[in-house]
Amino acid sequence: MDQFWGNIPISQSRQQRSTLMSITVLRVDWALKTNSKADTHGARRILPIMEAETLIDHGAPVQQFSVMLPNRAGALAALVKLLRASAIEVVGLSVQDSRDATVARLVVSDPETTEQLFMEKGIPHTSCELVVIAMRESGPGLLQCLDTLMIAETNIDFAYALMPGPKGHSMLAMHVEDYEFAIAILHQSGFKLLYQEDLSR
Repeated sequence: MDQFWGNIPISQSRQQRSTLMSITVLRVDWALKTNSKADTHGARRILPIMEAETLIDHGAPVQQFSVMLPNRAGALAALVKLLRASAIEVVGLSVQDSRDATVARLVVSDPETTEQLFMEKGIPHTSCELVVIAMRESGPGLLQCLDTLMIAETNIDFAYALMPGPKGHSMLAMHVEDYEFAIAILHQSGFKLLYQEDLSR
């Protein structure tokens, strides 16, 4: 059974997928510039004849680790100390608390060493890829980013801010339903995308 990208089989050519992205980008740009709520429904389902190349070459995606911690004082501090002992810095953190346990979402400076460390210590974890953008302005920049993804019909599963980078700019991390599609849309819309090598200090 074929997997689908939108409603288009993944087995379709790279050219067809990138062309589809191009059409969606044009619709997003037009809607944002005219402040329109134009109907973009079905943007991913149209296979235009025009030729375009919007898939971008990019660095390694930013990795997030989710770790289950006991809900007691000092558990998060102990985890950060363990990472720092291996020269790993936490550059992003989001915590979901419950009565019995806490889920810590971490973005780190060295994901490969972090993975090895968690395996050696038997620390249960999962990982996923995040889209990270540099924010010029907190208010207008955030709204434009959200509008761009909304018009492109790309869902954001969760998002949180990262700690300021070496140049002092703010960063927004997002987990989206389609990583490649989201970074193509954001890149074409003028957002500065950051990758793992940009966060490794």
